[in-house]
Amino acid sequence: MNSASQSIPAPSDVTEAAAQLDAIEAGRSASVRLAGAVWFPLLIGGIANIAAPSVTALIGGPAAPAWYWAFAGPLIGIACAGYYASRPVRLPHRVSLISVLVAIAMGVGALLLGIGLAESAGGAPVLAVAAGLGAFAVLYRSAHVGLVAASHLVGALVMFSDTSERTSHLVFLSVGALSCVVALAALLTTHHVDEPRP
Repeated sequence: MNSASQSIPAPSDVTEAAAQLDAIEAGRSASVRLAGAVWFPLLIGGIANIAAPSVTALIGGPAAPAWYWAFAGPLIGIACAGYYASRPVRLPHRVSLISVLVAIAMGVGALLLGIGLAESAGGAPVLAVAAGLGAFAVLYRSAHVGLVAASHLVGALVMFSDTSERTSHLVFLSVGALSCVVALAALLTTHHVDEPRP
């Protein structure tokens, strides 16, 4: 009888365990919200990259990629800022505010670098996009976004070394395809994590 009474946890132990479980669940919910936030910039960036060869062919000239990103970058930034500002599942206020600021900085950076270096460095605006995605990767602790940020950085460096139209088209298509695949993976991962447990 004495051993049975010893196996029953004290009320304080039960309360402490319940509090720990609540903290774990709150952390899980926060990680799901953060994971759910990364697919959109990846997808929209991927679509912008895939559209780039057609649009730059219409613009024409060696500066076409820079001019494209000078305007596509801000549009991506505005779209991302709008997405983060209007999400039905709210992020923590600090994370949401930083996301909007990073999106705006990415857009402004792409615009300024695109206009300022259009003739000499077609990959310059892509660096602004890479930097913005890198900031999102750190903010959301996301390997998905980190991978796409790295691909943008490599793409920009390739475009600095070879300014041919063919090279820029290959960079845009490969980075865009990777971005879309990773966006889908992030979305599926989020859906899997968010499924209710039995």
